[in-house]
This record gives sequence, C-alpha cells and structure tokens, in this order.
Amino acid sequence: MANKFSFSVDVDLTKRLSVMKTEFNRRVVRSAVFAGIKVYRERAANLAPVYKGPPKKYKSGKPVIPGTLRDSIYNVWVADKSGEMKQTYTVSWNHPKAGHGHWIEYGHWYRKTKGGPALKWVPPHSFIRAAEDCIPRVFQVARERAYQRFDELLPLLDKEGNLPEFKPEAGS
Repeated sequence: MANKFSFSVDVDLTKRLSVMKTEFNRRVVRSAVFAGIKVYRERAANLAPVYKGPPKKYKSGKPVIPGTLRDSIYNVWVADKSGEMKQTYTVSWNHPKAGHGHWIEYGHWYRKTKGGPALKWVPPHSFIRAAEDCIPRVFQVARERAYQRFDELLPLLDKEGNLPEFKPEAGS
C-alpha cells in the first residue's frame, strides 16, 4: 500500500486567511514596527548632546535653549516606501527647529566668520546613526508587539474572516 497524503482547504478558511493577510499587514506589522521605532527614537534622543554651558545668545539675539536638538527628534511613517508586508518609518530631527543637527550628526568645519577660512574640524557627535546599537532591542520590542496584536485580533475575526473597522493607534 502506497503512502498517501491529502490536504484540502475549504473556501471559508481560505477567505479568512486572505483577509487576515491584509489585516495582518495593516494591524500587526505596522503596529510592531511603530513600537520598535519608538525605542530607536528614544535612544537617539538620549544620545543627542544637550548644551550645558552658561546662558548665551545667537547672533540674532535669540537665546540658546538647551535640549532643542534632543526635543526635536521625531519618527514618521513613510507611506511611499511601505507596502504589502513592509512598513517604513524614518527617525530624524526637525530641521527648522534644530538646523544645527546636521553639523552635530556629521561633523563640520569651524569658521570664525561666515565665508572665512576653515580653522578646525569639529568631529561628529552622532546620535541618529549611533542609536543603531539598540537594534536588537528594537527587534525584541517589535516582535513582542506583533505577538500581542495578533493575539488581540484572532478573537475579533467573524465567521467570514473579516475584522472590525481599522482604527490606527495614536501616533502610528
């Protein structure tokens, strides 16, 4: 007697699985990536240097506010780089609020006057790129959030495999 293996899937289960695929992407993957990117953003903010010197003013007369760069770090979902099973977020700093962020992240030449000779190289104090040291923690948090969201969604499936209307999490 020959060994025989047979497997059949009813239409109802196939429909549930196909619906879950799109809902999985929208509700589990995006939520998981958002949870992980928050860890990355917080790490970058912790690494951002904060001015600790005596009170001073810019040439414009505005005071230097310690922590401006740190407080301007944000994350944003990138819709055109996200897709079926891929969600993309970017972590950066608000350039209008903290225009000096690029100089700090990548280093710069110090000049005493605008357009004057370059006097010395100021090395970078990377905070966005240096936050990559928390990547293992980012994946751990994202994985935990994915399991949590999946467990939340399974009981919500109706007999046709549909889920209730999608409501994104605050800030995601």
